[in-house]
Amino acid sequence: MLLDKIPAKTSHCCLVNQQCGHTKTWVEVSRSALRHNITNYKKILGPIAIAPVIKSNAYGHGLNIIAQMLEQLSDVGLLCVVSLTEAIDLRMQGVTKNILVLSIVDADLDYAVDFDIQLVVFESITLKELNNRACAKKKQVRVHFKFDTGLSRLGVFEPMVLSLIEEALVMPGIIIEGIFSHLANSEQHNQSFARHQINRFITFIQMLELKGIMIPTKHITCSAAITALSASHLSLARCGVGIYGLWPSAANKLVTEQTYPEFSLKPVLQWKTKPIQIKHIPAGSTIGYDLTYRTPYDATIAVLPVGYWDGYDRGFSNKARVLVRGATAPVVGRIAMNLIMVDVTHIPGIELSDEVTLLGQHEAISAHSLAQLIDTINYEVVTRINPLIKRIAVD
Repeated sequence: MLLDKIPAKTSHCCLVNQQCGHTKTWVEVSRSALRHNITNYKKILGPIAIAPVIKSNAYGHGLNIIAQMLEQLSDVGLLCVVSLTEAIDLRMQGVTKNILVLSIVDADLDYAVDFDIQLVVFESITLKELNNRACAKKKQVRVHFKFDTGLSRLGVFEPMVLSLIEEALVMPGIIIEGIFSHLANSEQHNQSFARHQINRFITFIQMLELKGIMIPTKHITCSAAITALSASHLSLARCGVGIYGLWPSAANKLVTEQTYPEFSLKPVLQWKTKPIQIKHIPAGSTIGYDLTYRTPYDATIAVLPVGYWDGYDRGFSNKARVLVRGATAPVVGRIAMNLIMVDVTHIPGIELSDEVTLLGQHEAISAHSLAQLIDTINYEVVTRINPLIKRIAVD
């Protein structure tokens, strides 16, 4: 094998399927914060099962590292991913909990059969082929039907959902495990449309039950709806951004604090780096591409080995701050592909060994604050952190 021919002294480097980026920047993922957030949601849900959504590299936190942490938590019964490829990766990493693919079937269906992966179904072709594969192996596959209650994304409407379910009922290779939908705006202050979706979903389930069709797992809730819309809880609660200690929105945070004053979230992720150069620049010097910043005084500048390639948005140029030695320092000049400059003139004694936090719990560098700088949502800020950057479990 090729890897056998690589000298042992290079084993610390990034090899095939082991890319980690350079060691001057890393992401710390807190076990205790993740556990705290799961526990707080579970207090609201009671006996209702919780299903963390760990799609898209676990919202930037690291798919495998988050899955391994959740594997140890008894409150977690099901992991939700976006694609069959993600599910296969988790099984290959030894994850044994139930896994549901929410959206994209992008690999051979045999993997779903062999690895006991639950699949979303929203069209007949996949359902029939899945049944054929399962029957050929003398096995069964569990499926969840996606019912579109108003998001107009993946899923189908009432008549087609019913048709698919009736089709599946006579397929020996298929077990109907669940039916689900997704809320379009449960993060907002006005909950009228979310309530409409929930009512539509529940009405359809009641119709199924009148026909004698009992589906064990029914889910429509999300992080925002768990705390804002108790009618959405049903038998399973998908929880995405909230398990990472991020609020779905300011409106959701407000209503949650009013309804559940003891509830709290702790950010799971901190993104850190170290300077690769500290330099002294005279007053009047320009910094970075396009000369967007000029020093008003003799300045000390720390150059950090992070840029928009790493996921630190170019829109943070001359806006964001970082945390070093307990103080915040402004990003100055244009953020480049691999480097940013920070004015540390007011922080005496800074050294190359100092840790610099780019994103963390301090309000100035929270995902929420950074998102506001570029008019986006906290989901995007964390999800865009380059997956090649090493994730490290802490505490």
